[in-house]
Amino acid sequence: MRPRTLLTVAAALAVAAVALPANAATAATELFPDATGDTASRSDIGWVEVTNSRQHDRLAVRVGLSRVLYGVTLTVWVDTRAKNPGPELRMVAYADSEWALYRVDRWGQRGTRTPLCGRVRYSKSTPHVAGWRTTRTCLDVRRGVRVAVRVKDTGHGADWAPAPRHFLDTVLADRPVARFP
Repeated sequence: MRPRTLLTVAAALAVAAVALPANAATAATELFPDATGDTASRSDIGWVEVTNSRQHDRLAVRVGLSRVLYGVTLTVWVDTRAKNPGPELRMVAYADSEWALYRVDRWGQRGTRTPLCGRVRYSKSTPHVAGWRTTRTCLDVRRGVRVAVRVKDTGHGADWAPAPRHFLDTVLADRPVARFP
């Protein structure tokens, strides 16, 4: 094919791809990398992935770790109200053990224990990925959500994503995609 013909075919394919009907909604998923080697903790956060799906009534937080060790606490703070500067929820998990969920009003507060929502996977088995999957309904998530994650390795330090008492960017719930006639 000649270059001009090739360019015309490529442009036609691009227009056709845009004009095709899209799914009614897609899950809003954001991946946030975290600096490695920035802590004395033996468990280092490498990334955090947040999925906020209105269509599937799901909130999922996955955390990539350098390794999972017994005694290292994983904490996920959740901010569901943008106008309130602090977290509303705090989930705490121990590797291959128990986890709990608390309602809180601010950072550093133990909070009031609430019924569990969803399930947590935090295990020494490989790959070293911790996860909390729950419903938006159970947590009363409206549109957007922000999270902060900490692993605390007593005697060795802690690692925060993104930084101590700061949230990652807001992940908005999926919205219907515009359909073309």
